[in-house]
Amino acid sequence: MDLAGHTYTYTGTTNGAVWASNDGTTVDVTIKNGTVISENTDGVALHGDNKNIVLDNVSLIVNGSESYGIVTNGSHTNDIVALQNNRVLEVPNGIAMH
Repeated sequence: MDLAGHTYTYTGTTNGAVWASNDGTTVDVTIKNGTVISENTDGVALHGDNKNIVLDNVSLIVNGSESYGIVTNGSHTNDIVALQNNRVLEVPNGIAMH
């Protein structure tokens, strides 16, 4: 998904702004050229096996209290979060990566 310089703001309270679920499917998503803001929860959350998220030239800002910038469960396999040419990973009230 090319944001083309625009901002995607997630205001939900569950999962994350960029979320790959534990439904048994393989996920392969690239988000590029913009800003992703999560107001109330995690920025990028991977739940399940075979999830691949690439953030390329993206500012990721997570404003939620006690939220994670990027989170995945260590018991899953083949999960990848790649940060390429990123400008910002800002998590003022939580943990950047878990």
